[in-house]
Amino acid sequence: MNSYKNLGLGLILVLSVMLTAAPSEAAGKYKRKYGMAGCGVSTYVIKEDGKSEQIISWFINGVAGYFVSFAHPTWAMTSGTSNCVDDSQQVAMEQEVFMNSNLANLSKEAAAGQGAHLNALAEVLGCENKEEFSRFSQQNYPQLFETSSAKEVLSRYLNGIKSSEELRKSCERVS
Repeated sequence: MNSYKNLGLGLILVLSVMLTAAPSEAAGKYKRKYGMAGCGVSTYVIKEDGKSEQIISWFINGVAGYFVSFAHPTWAMTSGTSNCVDDSQQVAMEQEVFMNSNLANLSKEAAAGQGAHLNALAEVLGCENKEEFSRFSQQNYPQLFETSSAKEVLSRYLNGIKSSEELRKSCERVS
């Protein structure tokens, strides 16, 4: 019964702070994928960075972490779930998912040197010069798509971009 009393007092405190909190201004040029409350399951629901939203986010993360083992903050941070990854990991995951989902179409379009999926891959890799990227894909098609493994094709693209002086300058999401 005492824990319910503490929970009730905590809810009253959170609600009173929420009602008096003013939204915060965006800080600086760079914006995190999550607010001051940190990463966690709440980042999938709460997108705003105002004080009241972050208090709610903190509360959701705490409750979820207490009752649901996979949502525990320490587990979420070390496993890469709940938006608890650094930017380079996030980019690598996006690229891998894109390649897995579009490999067949990319193979056809790379051979032709043009297409919507090929342009989308250029964007996923951060390549501004799509014409050069398409030319690179067509010229290196036999080496890039020698295998049917999406992971290997992505790796070959990344290595090829790093080897090309022109693409290395143009593609900013290649590490």
